Amino acid sequence: MADNSIHKTAFPTRYGSYEYLVMPFGLTNAPATFQAKMNHILCPLLDECMVVYLDDILIYSHDMKQHVEHLRRVFEILRRERFYAKLSKSEFSLEKVQFLGHMVSAQGVHVDPKKIEAKKAGLLQPLPVPEQPWQVVSLDFITRLPPTTRGHEAILVVIDKFSKMGHFIPTHMTARTKETAQLFVRYIISHHGIPTTLISDRDPKFTSKFWKELMSLLGTKLAMSSAYHPQTDEQTERLNQIVEQLLRAACKDKISKWDLHMPVLEFAYNNATHAATGQTPFFLCYGRHPLTPRKPTPSATVQPAHDFITTMHQLWDRTHKRLLNIQQQQKRQADRHRNDHTVTVGDQVLLDTRNLDISHLPSKLRPCFCGPFLVEAQVTPVSFRLRLPATWKIHNTFHVQLLKPYRDPNTVFIGRQPPPPPPVLVQHELEYEVESVFAHRRCRNGTVELLIRWKGYDPSEDSW
Repeated sequence: MADNSIHKTAFPTRYGSYEYLVMPFGLTNAPATFQAKMNHILCPLLDECMVVYLDDILIYSHDMKQHVEHLRRVFEILRRERFYAKLSKSEFSLEKVQFLGHMVSAQGVHVDPKKIEAKKAGLLQPLPVPEQPWQVVSLDFITRLPPTTRGHEAILVVIDKFSKMGHFIPTHMTARTKETAQLFVRYIISHHGIPTTLISDRDPKFTSKFWKELMSLLGTKLAMSSAYHPQTDEQTERLNQIVEQLLRAACKDKISKWDLHMPVLEFAYNNATHAATGQTPFFLCYGRHPLTPRKPTPSATVQPAHDFITTMHQLWDRTHKRLLNIQQQQKRQADRHRNDHTVTVGDQVLLDTRNLDISHLPSKLRPCFCGPFLVEAQVTPVSFRLRLPATWKIHNTFHVQLLKPYRDPNTVFIGRQPPPPPPVLVQHELEYEVESVFAHRRCRNGTVELLIRWKGYDPSEDSW
């Protein structure tokens, strides 16, 4: 920072005024000025043994002896111009280096694999926007809360996708499907009617035959998330976090009575303006704001019924358009970090193992993917049904983010020895198929061990 410009960066604090002695990049034209300075002082070495972009200096050489000489020349220039490199951010004598989002080596410039993995597969597929309150409803549980004096240790969270109105119903972790259905009828259907669509995760209560049959009789369509993809109903997941924050603020020392605070917290949430709609959930549902102790009693003037209905429909139309615009903005923003998938029915794909219960394997030796599996059907634009082994007791529909196209090694590497068959998941454990048993021995403790030849593996993999 030039001496005559230091005072321009001053800012006051409660402990006095502070000034920058080095140039911060938040200043206008700071990056351009810094780049011009670096180009000027390193001009003799540019494109000879180095390139520079702002504070990233890349030095390249043919051999180690030449590299040491190039380093010495760069350091001498930086010292002379009073620039200092931070040791913890510097790397030396590398055969491959990450530079400006690319991997640079003697073989050329390649895309950084981490940049490819960072873009998730499958474009965002927003849920349809309802046209009026309580058409589309989502529900989820907040569990593992401290038990209250009434025996509650969970909350059933129900939210209307249109008005964003929520109901926070204290319940039990051991509540059965029938009890959950009774709560849904008592707190939701009795106040708002029967929804046309119900969004939920794959909780055992929501996948049971009783729940499916009940919703079928009510004429409600069930929309469940795909396996291991809670982002399907991310709005409810976010509301769960808000409810937990409200509980922390309200309960404090009265942890055993948190369920008594739920009606007040629910009212406070529903009477707060929602960022997506620009209105309070209460107003969108009932066409008026609720009375509070801080507000005077409204006048006794009665608005004509037809004007009231017209106003409500206009408000709903504006809300519907606003939700659509916000949803489109969210989709554009999300798709910037996503790639459209190339998975089609009939393809062979690998399945991500991060959500599979294979805890008996060490984490560092656990396979990242298993398979390949045949894609049987496309359930939604971004979820697919796989043909899994009969021993796998998991849901067979997965989001495309958990899938990876399978490349047959025989076509990619001609003449290469085919890989051994993958293990099979049996009762949450990976097991290998036995080809033959051709020896046995008795141990000192009396147990008998068998020498196993594993199917698809060479004799060097035989084990007792």
